[in-house]
Amino acid sequence: MTPLEEAEEFKAVFSVRASNSEKFKVVVSCGTGHRVVVDEPSELGGGGSGPNPIELFLASLASCFAITLRIHSTREGVPIDRVEVEGRAELDLRSVLGIEGFEPGLELVELKARIFSSAKCSDVDRVVDKTLRTWVVGSTVAKSGVLRVVVEKIGCST
Repeated sequence: MTPLEEAEEFKAVFSVRASNSEKFKVVVSCGTGHRVVVDEPSELGGGGSGPNPIELFLASLASCFAITLRIHSTREGVPIDRVEVEGRAELDLRSVLGIEGFEPGLELVELKARIFSSAKCSDVDRVVDKTLRTWVVGSTVAKSGVLRVVVEKIGCST
């Protein structure tokens, strides 16, 4: 097998297709066969029939952290009982409306992770550090400069 063929073996491609036919409601069909309804809340003019794009973005970020943490804790034999991740984003709605002087984009994206583990705190720290170096969605967002991650360890031993 050539180096190029070996590299292709590790490549993953993901895809989605979004379709909108009524107001703000969008149906997203994923390449994996899943479907997600995305909408704006009624207070922002939508029908409230699903999470909005920012909530999905935060869900993607939070779940990416939790999954990547589990991948590394499993591979390194560090027991994790539970991971809870809260996501929060700040946005000035005037930017979405195109009002002069307001830049589009999120102003702050914050994750607060609580990791419940009976392992040594140093082992949990090692897994968290590896997670923060390798999580795909978070690494992509971190390049923007708006991401802040706060980690709290609960139950680990010194």
